[in-house]
Amino acid sequence: MTSTVLDTFTYVKKLETAGVPSKQAEAHIGLIAKIFQKATSSRQAMRETESKIEIQLKDIEIKLKGLELKIEKVKAALNAQMAKWVLSTATAQTALIILYIRFLH
Repeated sequence: MTSTVLDTFTYVKKLETAGVPSKQAEAHIGLIAKIFQKATSSRQAMRETESKIEIQLKDIEIKLKGLELKIEKVKAALNAQMAKWVLSTATAQTALIILYIRFLH
C-alpha cells in the first residue's frame, strides 16, 4: 500500500510565486487538504470494507464445503437405501416366481 503526502508548503509557495495573495493561497491549500484527507480516508474505508468482505467470503466458502459434504453423505445414504430396496424387491419377486412355478406343477 502506497501513501501519498500532500506538500502544502510547496503548493502555497507556488501559488504565491504565481501572484496569489498569501491568505488566498493558504485558503486554497486548506480546502485541498480537506478534500485530500476525505479521499484518503474513503480509500482506507474501502480497503477495510474489502477486507471484511473477503473474510465473509471465506466463511461462506467454508460453510459451502460443509454443505457439500452433508449432501454427499445424504446422497450415499439414499443410494444405499435404494440398493437395499431394489435387492429386497428383486428377492421377493424371485420368491414369488418360484412359488408360482411350484404351484403350477
